[in-house]
Amino acid sequence: MTTLKSTLPTLLAATVLLLPASTTAQHPQPPATEAEALRMLAAEDYRERDAAMSFVASLVNAGLPVDAGLRDAMMHALEHSAWMAGRPTVDPELNPDGWGEYWSMFRDVVTDMRDPATIPFLLDNGTGVYVLADMGRATLAPAIEAVADPALTDPETHIQYNVSTALEVLTLLVHDGVPTPQERDAIVAAVRYRMGTPFSVFAASPAFGLAVTLGTPDLLAFVEAAATDRRTAAAMAGPGSPEDSMEYIQELAREALQPDFVPDVVRWRRDPN
Repeated sequence: MTTLKSTLPTLLAATVLLLPASTTAQHPQPPATEAEALRMLAAEDYRERDAAMSFVASLVNAGLPVDAGLRDAMMHALEHSAWMAGRPTVDPELNPDGWGEYWSMFRDVVTDMRDPATIPFLLDNGTGVYVLADMGRATLAPAIEAVADPALTDPETHIQYNVSTALEVLTLLVHDGVPTPQERDAIVAAVRYRMGTPFSVFAASPAFGLAVTLGTPDLLAFVEAAATDRRTAAAMAGPGSPEDSMEYIQELAREALQPDFVPDVVRWRRDPN
Protein backbone atom coordinates (compact mmCIF):
# COMPACT_ATOMS: atom_id res chain seq x y z
CA MET A 1 0.00 0.00 0.00
CA THR A 2 1.23 3.54 -0.77
CA THR A 3 1.21 6.63 1.42
CA LEU A 4 0.72 9.63 -0.83
CA LYS A 5 2.41 12.25 1.34
CA SER A 6 3.30 14.64 -1.43
CA THR A 7 -0.23 14.85 -2.82
CA LEU A 8 -2.38 14.42 0.25
CA PRO A 9 -3.37 18.08 0.81
CA THR A 10 -4.79 18.41 -2.70
CA LEU A 11 -6.33 14.95 -2.68
CA LEU A 12 -8.07 15.38 0.64
CA ALA A 13 -9.51 18.72 -0.40
CA ALA A 14 -10.84 17.13 -3.57
CA THR A 15 -12.29 14.29 -1.52
CA VAL A 16 -14.38 16.67 0.56
CA LEU A 17 -15.65 18.42 -2.58
CA LEU A 18 -16.88 15.12 -3.98
CA LEU A 19 -19.28 14.60 -1.06
CA PRO A 20 -22.81 16.05 -1.31
CA ALA A 21 -23.09 19.44 0.38
CA SER A 22 -25.91 18.19 2.58
CA THR A 23 -23.78 15.41 4.07
CA THR A 24 -20.22 16.77 4.04
CA ALA A 25 -20.36 18.03 7.60
CA GLN A 26 -21.48 14.62 8.82
CA HIS A 27 -18.77 12.62 7.09
CA PRO A 28 -15.66 11.34 8.82
CA GLN A 29 -12.22 12.54 7.81
CA PRO A 30 -11.14 11.02 4.50
CA PRO A 31 -8.50 8.28 4.64
CA ALA A 32 -4.86 9.29 4.49
CA THR A 33 -3.56 6.07 2.93
CA GLU A 34 -4.80 3.39 0.60
CA ALA A 35 -4.63 0.89 3.48
CA GLU A 36 -6.99 3.06 5.51
CA ALA A 37 -9.30 3.51 2.50
CA LEU A 38 -9.44 -0.26 2.06
CA ARG A 39 -10.53 -0.68 5.66
CA MET A 40 -13.14 2.06 5.34
CA LEU A 41 -14.64 0.53 2.18
CA ALA A 42 -15.65 -2.46 4.31
CA ALA A 43 -16.91 -0.37 7.23
CA GLU A 44 -20.48 -0.67 8.50
CA ASP A 45 -20.94 3.10 8.47
CA TYR A 46 -21.93 4.23 4.96
CA ARG A 47 -20.24 7.58 5.59
CA GLU A 48 -16.89 5.86 5.95
CA ARG A 49 -17.48 3.96 2.72
CA ASP A 50 -18.38 7.17 0.90
CA ALA A 51 -15.25 8.90 2.19
CA ALA A 52 -13.12 5.99 1.02
CA MET A 53 -14.73 6.03 -2.44
CA SER A 54 -14.13 9.75 -2.69
CA PHE A 55 -10.50 9.12 -1.79
CA VAL A 56 -10.25 6.63 -4.66
CA ALA A 57 -11.91 9.21 -6.92
CA SER A 58 -9.29 11.77 -5.97
CA LEU A 59 -6.52 9.32 -6.92
CA VAL A 60 -8.07 8.60 -10.30
CA ASN A 61 -8.78 12.27 -11.01
CA ALA A 62 -5.14 13.08 -10.22
CA GLY A 63 -3.92 10.39 -12.61
CA LEU A 64 -2.41 8.32 -9.82
CA PRO A 65 -2.42 4.50 -9.81
CA VAL A 66 -5.00 2.66 -7.69
CA ASP A 67 -3.96 -0.46 -5.82
CA ALA A 68 -5.66 -3.60 -7.19
CA GLY A 69 -7.11 -4.48 -3.81
CA LEU A 70 -8.60 -1.03 -3.41
CA ARG A 71 -9.99 -1.11 -6.96
CA ASP A 72 -11.63 -4.48 -6.39
CA ALA A 73 -13.04 -3.45 -3.01
CA MET A 74 -14.64 -0.38 -4.55
CA MET A 75 -16.23 -2.38 -7.36
CA HIS A 76 -17.47 -4.97 -4.88
CA ALA A 77 -19.09 -2.32 -2.70
CA LEU A 78 -20.79 -0.74 -5.72
CA GLU A 79 -21.99 -4.06 -7.11
CA HIS A 80 -23.45 -5.34 -3.88
CA SER A 81 -25.67 -4.02 -1.15
CA ALA A 82 -22.70 -2.78 0.85
CA TRP A 83 -22.87 0.68 -0.68
CA MET A 84 -26.53 1.17 0.24
CA ALA A 85 -26.42 -0.58 3.61
CA GLY A 86 -27.33 1.74 6.46
CA ARG A 87 -27.94 4.69 4.17
CA PRO A 88 -30.82 6.93 5.26
CA THR A 89 -33.86 7.57 3.10
CA VAL A 90 -33.18 10.18 0.46
CA ASP A 91 -34.41 13.65 1.34
CA PRO A 92 -35.66 15.09 -1.99
CA GLU A 93 -34.94 18.62 -0.83
CA LEU A 94 -31.33 17.85 0.07
CA ASN A 95 -30.63 15.35 -2.71
CA PRO A 96 -33.03 16.11 -5.58
CA ASP A 97 -31.25 13.69 -7.92
CA GLY A 98 -31.37 10.85 -5.38
CA TRP A 99 -28.59 8.56 -4.27
CA GLY A 100 -28.64 6.90 -7.68
CA GLU A 101 -26.98 9.99 -9.12
CA TYR A 102 -24.36 9.84 -6.38
CA TRP A 103 -23.76 6.15 -7.08
CA SER A 104 -23.32 6.98 -10.77
CA MET A 105 -20.54 9.40 -9.89
CA PHE A 106 -18.57 6.63 -8.19
CA ARG A 107 -19.34 4.22 -11.04
CA ASP A 108 -17.81 6.76 -13.41
CA VAL A 109 -14.68 6.76 -11.27
CA VAL A 110 -14.31 3.05 -11.98
CA THR A 111 -14.78 3.80 -15.68
CA ASP A 112 -12.03 6.42 -15.55
CA MET A 113 -9.57 3.87 -14.16
CA ARG A 114 -9.34 2.46 -17.71
CA ASP A 115 -8.20 -0.82 -16.22
CA PRO A 116 -8.93 -4.14 -18.00
CA ALA A 117 -9.80 -5.61 -14.61
CA THR A 118 -12.88 -3.35 -14.57
CA ILE A 119 -14.31 -4.75 -17.84
CA PRO A 120 -16.82 -7.15 -16.19
CA PHE A 121 -18.03 -4.37 -13.88
CA LEU A 122 -18.50 -1.92 -16.75
CA LEU A 123 -20.35 -4.45 -18.90
CA ASP A 124 -22.56 -5.56 -16.00
CA ASN A 125 -23.51 -1.97 -15.27
CA GLY A 126 -23.96 -0.92 -18.90
CA THR A 127 -21.48 1.94 -18.85
CA GLY A 128 -18.18 3.09 -20.33
CA VAL A 129 -18.82 2.07 -23.96
CA TYR A 130 -15.94 4.09 -25.40
CA VAL A 131 -13.54 3.16 -22.61
CA LEU A 132 -14.40 -0.50 -23.15
CA ALA A 133 -13.81 -0.15 -26.89
CA ASP A 134 -10.51 1.64 -26.26
CA MET A 135 -9.34 -1.41 -24.31
CA GLY A 136 -9.62 -3.33 -27.56
CA ARG A 137 -9.06 -7.06 -27.58
CA ALA A 138 -9.36 -7.34 -23.82
CA THR A 139 -13.04 -6.41 -24.13
CA LEU A 140 -13.85 -8.61 -27.11
CA ALA A 141 -14.54 -11.99 -25.46
CA PRO A 142 -16.52 -10.60 -22.47
CA ALA A 143 -18.68 -8.51 -24.81
CA ILE A 144 -19.42 -11.50 -27.05
CA GLU A 145 -20.33 -13.54 -23.98
CA ALA A 146 -22.73 -10.84 -22.78
CA VAL A 147 -24.53 -10.72 -26.12
CA ALA A 148 -24.81 -14.50 -26.25
CA ASP A 149 -25.71 -15.00 -22.58
CA PRO A 150 -29.07 -16.82 -22.44
CA ALA A 151 -29.62 -15.50 -18.91
CA LEU A 152 -29.98 -11.96 -20.28
CA THR A 153 -33.24 -12.39 -22.16
CA ASP A 154 -35.71 -10.42 -20.05
CA PRO A 155 -36.53 -7.16 -21.86
CA GLU A 156 -37.49 -5.56 -18.55
CA THR A 157 -34.17 -6.09 -16.77
CA HIS A 158 -30.51 -6.30 -17.66
CA ILE A 159 -30.89 -6.60 -21.41
CA GLN A 160 -31.33 -2.86 -21.76
CA TYR A 161 -28.01 -2.24 -19.97
CA ASN A 162 -25.66 -5.21 -20.29
CA VAL A 163 -26.58 -6.34 -23.78
CA SER A 164 -26.98 -2.86 -25.26
CA THR A 165 -23.55 -1.85 -24.01
CA ALA A 166 -21.95 -5.06 -25.27
CA LEU A 167 -23.58 -4.61 -28.70
CA GLU A 168 -22.29 -1.04 -28.95
CA VAL A 169 -18.78 -2.05 -27.89
CA LEU A 170 -18.71 -4.82 -30.48
CA THR A 171 -19.93 -2.38 -33.15
CA LEU A 172 -16.96 -0.12 -32.40
CA LEU A 173 -14.50 -3.02 -32.33
CA VAL A 174 -15.78 -4.36 -35.67
CA HIS A 175 -15.73 -0.86 -37.14
CA ASP A 176 -12.11 -0.51 -35.99
CA GLY A 177 -11.13 -3.87 -37.51
CA VAL A 178 -10.15 -5.47 -34.20
CA PRO A 179 -11.72 -8.97 -34.51
CA THR A 180 -10.06 -11.75 -36.49
CA PRO A 181 -12.21 -13.62 -39.05
CA GLN A 182 -12.87 -16.32 -36.46
CA GLU A 183 -13.86 -13.71 -33.89
CA ARG A 184 -16.17 -12.04 -36.40
CA ASP A 185 -17.86 -15.41 -36.86
CA ALA A 186 -18.35 -15.62 -33.09
CA ILE A 187 -19.84 -12.12 -33.06
CA VAL A 188 -22.20 -13.00 -35.92
CA ALA A 189 -23.35 -16.10 -34.02
CA ALA A 190 -23.93 -14.07 -30.86
CA VAL A 191 -25.94 -11.41 -32.71
CA ARG A 192 -27.92 -14.09 -34.56
CA TYR A 193 -28.82 -15.61 -31.19
CA ARG A 194 -29.68 -12.27 -29.61
CA MET A 195 -31.90 -11.18 -32.47
CA GLY A 196 -33.86 -14.39 -32.08
CA THR A 197 -34.77 -13.65 -28.45
CA PRO A 198 -37.35 -11.23 -27.02
CA PHE A 199 -35.92 -7.74 -27.31
CA SER A 200 -36.03 -4.45 -25.56
CA VAL A 201 -36.30 -1.22 -27.49
CA PHE A 202 -33.11 -0.23 -25.66
CA ALA A 203 -31.22 -3.05 -27.36
CA ALA A 204 -32.86 -2.89 -30.79
CA SER A 205 -30.92 0.07 -32.15
CA PRO A 206 -27.43 -1.22 -31.20
CA ALA A 207 -28.38 -4.71 -32.44
CA PHE A 208 -29.41 -3.40 -35.84
CA GLY A 209 -26.31 -1.20 -35.95
CA LEU A 210 -24.01 -4.16 -35.29
CA ALA A 211 -25.90 -6.39 -37.75
CA VAL A 212 -25.48 -3.83 -40.54
CA THR A 213 -21.82 -3.22 -39.59
CA LEU A 214 -21.14 -6.96 -39.86
CA GLY A 215 -23.13 -7.07 -43.11
CA THR A 216 -23.67 -10.83 -43.35
CA PRO A 217 -26.61 -11.88 -45.54
CA ASP A 218 -28.49 -13.61 -42.72
CA LEU A 219 -28.23 -10.66 -40.32
CA LEU A 220 -29.23 -8.18 -43.02
CA ALA A 221 -32.19 -10.39 -43.87
CA PHE A 222 -33.24 -10.33 -40.23
CA VAL A 223 -33.09 -6.52 -40.12
CA GLU A 224 -35.14 -6.40 -43.33
CA ALA A 225 -37.71 -8.75 -41.80
CA ALA A 226 -37.94 -6.57 -38.69
CA ALA A 227 -38.51 -3.55 -40.91
CA THR A 228 -41.24 -5.08 -43.04
CA ASP A 229 -42.81 -7.96 -41.15
CA ARG A 230 -45.02 -7.14 -38.19
CA ARG A 231 -44.73 -10.65 -36.77
CA THR A 232 -40.93 -10.43 -36.65
CA ALA A 233 -41.09 -7.11 -34.83
CA ALA A 234 -43.68 -8.52 -32.43
CA ALA A 235 -41.48 -11.53 -31.67
CA MET A 236 -38.54 -9.23 -30.96
CA ALA A 237 -40.61 -7.00 -28.70
CA GLY A 238 -41.82 -10.00 -26.71
CA PRO A 239 -45.28 -11.17 -25.62
CA GLY A 240 -47.62 -8.48 -24.42
CA SER A 241 -45.50 -5.59 -25.67
CA PRO A 242 -47.36 -2.39 -26.51
CA GLU A 243 -48.05 -1.53 -30.11
CA ASP A 244 -45.71 1.44 -30.08
CA SER A 245 -42.76 -0.81 -29.10
CA MET A 246 -43.24 -2.88 -32.26
CA GLU A 247 -43.61 0.27 -34.34
CA TYR A 248 -40.42 1.70 -32.87
CA ILE A 249 -38.48 -1.51 -33.57
CA GLN A 250 -39.65 -1.40 -37.18
CA GLU A 251 -38.70 2.26 -37.47
CA LEU A 252 -35.20 1.53 -36.14
CA ALA A 253 -34.79 -1.36 -38.57
CA ARG A 254 -35.83 0.82 -41.52
CA GLU A 255 -33.32 3.48 -40.49
CA ALA A 256 -30.55 0.88 -40.24
CA LEU A 257 -31.19 -0.20 -43.85
CA GLN A 258 -30.71 3.29 -45.28
CA PRO A 259 -27.65 3.64 -47.58
CA ASP A 260 -26.15 6.45 -45.49
CA PHE A 261 -26.79 4.75 -42.13
CA VAL A 262 -24.07 5.08 -39.48
CA PRO A 263 -24.62 3.40 -36.08
CA ASP A 264 -25.23 5.95 -33.35
CA VAL A 265 -22.27 4.76 -31.28
CA VAL A 266 -19.91 5.34 -34.22
CA ARG A 267 -21.44 8.69 -35.10
CA TRP A 268 -21.28 9.92 -31.49
CA ARG A 269 -17.60 9.01 -31.27
CA ARG A 270 -16.93 11.16 -34.32
CA ASP A 271 -19.04 14.05 -33.08
CA PRO A 272 -19.95 13.94 -29.36
CA ASN A 273 -22.19 16.98 -29.87
